Amino acid sequence: MQLFIVFTILALAVAYTLWRVVRMLRGRGDCGCGCGDQCPHNKSKHNAARGKCHNGHCSCRAIVMLLSLAAVAAQAGNEGQVIAQMARDIRLLPYTELHHLVVMRDGRVLAEAHAEPFRANDPHNQYSACKLLTGLAVGLAVDDGKLRLDDRVIDLLDDQAPRSRSRELEAMTVRHLLTMTSGMPVATAIRDTSTHWMQAWLAMQPQAMPGKRMEYDTMTSFMLAALVRNATGRNILDLLNERILHPMGINDVEWELSPDSINTGGWGMRCSTMSMAKIGQLMLQRGQWQGRQLIAERWVDQMTTEQLTLLGIKPTHIDEFHDGYGYQVWLCGLQGAYRAQGNMGQLTLVYPAGRIVVAVNCATPYQGQVLRLVQRYAPRLVSAAAQPVELPPFELSGQPWTGDSVRVDLPENSQGFAQLYLQRQPHGPLLTILYDDGTTEQVALGYGQWAYTQANHTPSYNIGALNRFSGMNRGFTVAAQYACHTGGQLEIWLQYVDWGTGVRLLVDTVAGRVVITDNKAPNRHEVLSISNHKPVPKAASRWWIAGFAALFIALLALVARNSYRD
Repeated sequence: MQLFIVFTILALAVAYTLWRVVRMLRGRGDCGCGCGDQCPHNKSKHNAARGKCHNGHCSCRAIVMLLSLAAVAAQAGNEGQVIAQMARDIRLLPYTELHHLVVMRDGRVLAEAHAEPFRANDPHNQYSACKLLTGLAVGLAVDDGKLRLDDRVIDLLDDQAPRSRSRELEAMTVRHLLTMTSGMPVATAIRDTSTHWMQAWLAMQPQAMPGKRMEYDTMTSFMLAALVRNATGRNILDLLNERILHPMGINDVEWELSPDSINTGGWGMRCSTMSMAKIGQLMLQRGQWQGRQLIAERWVDQMTTEQLTLLGIKPTHIDEFHDGYGYQVWLCGLQGAYRAQGNMGQLTLVYPAGRIVVAVNCATPYQGQVLRLVQRYAPRLVSAAAQPVELPPFELSGQPWTGDSVRVDLPENSQGFAQLYLQRQPHGPLLTILYDDGTTEQVALGYGQWAYTQANHTPSYNIGALNRFSGMNRGFTVAAQYACHTGGQLEIWLQYVDWGTGVRLLVDTVAGRVVITDNKAPNRHEVLSISNHKPVPKAASRWWIAGFAALFIALLALVARNSYRD
């Protein structure tokens, strides 16, 4: 129907243009009344002797109007699929997995999609996108009078600060932590080596006076979480659950804890994509939810205002990706928009002018391109129709497994795999993974479909923090699938659906190698040489061996008995 409308309008525009050309050749004016008026774009004066133009518009304006209508009609014909187009363009980025997508307008869901094996209720690691919630928690403490933006950090954490204090440390305030302008060096390695993160961070030598330059550092978000805990006596997740999340019906947020049992603040939080979309909607509504003001409007406004300029800082790395910073929130090149953004493509974008919220969970090395695509499509979402969007499932193509069971010993590798043991079971193949630390994991493998297993082991993670995963109350689920390829190669795909990380294994016993690909760095492959891959006898063969052994023992017993009689 839309194509019919487009072609009709274009046909009318062409016919009208031809009619105007004929009238002009006959000596009549461009305005269609015979007055001799020329198109205003030619800047010719109206022929006053002819009187006022009958229609008041020149023909080129009419043609432009008709062509504009055709363009609008053409776009209207595509708006029904705009969300699907956005999802498709994200998926077409190199090495990109789009796990979840939620689009909301005016608080209503326009589209929600999840790519199998990922399911709607599966939480997802949000990485640095969780800093948005850290900013909200600080706002609650400020509203309660427990914190002030100009409070000095050393006054709030006096027992953790060193006795010898630099003037830079003396000048550092809560505001500086919120805006990533602490003056401290980036020191994420602290979380991997120390059990006293606050002391280790405060003991560092500052590189600049606070408030003079921005240096994005996730440890400052942890320090904010520590300040809130110190000021209120409660972890930020407990505070958020009581005051914001549970009143919104969000009950699936889990957050890692530091060795001191403080929520990590800048990473390590998982929740569903819908929960992140709802938090984005809360921001869009300036802290109001179903008639309740869950957090002050002024705080939301401050969080989403470009703060670096207010501090007198000339940003040194503001570009299409870094468009300005508020309080734990990135601003966007799209006018008035802002976002929570995390590693590997976690994104919650709020576009107030269009009343739009887009929440995306990915695994991609191209998170900047994901942002640009969402920003490009966001204005079109203002007029997009609600629509069902399906993300194609992740799947392996190949043949079912018909070979013998196999055991592969592996050299040292990034995943900590020491041995892979694949065995046949009546209900399907079973993979047993032996890790370097001596623990094992048994994972059911599906062919042409995903098999889900409650995992005992923790997922692959690009953060080596001590005591990591502490604070996760639920375990992890691994979805697994396999396929065999020509030449005897066996491909295995392991996805931790409630964390977002995944590993693919290509076991080639003929070539004597195993290739590991991690979706945290999908454009890099880890190739391991194996020399002692061991085919394991089939179950039937073992029965024959056992039978022959039993017969041999029986014969020996018979011979011994006869000898005894003699």
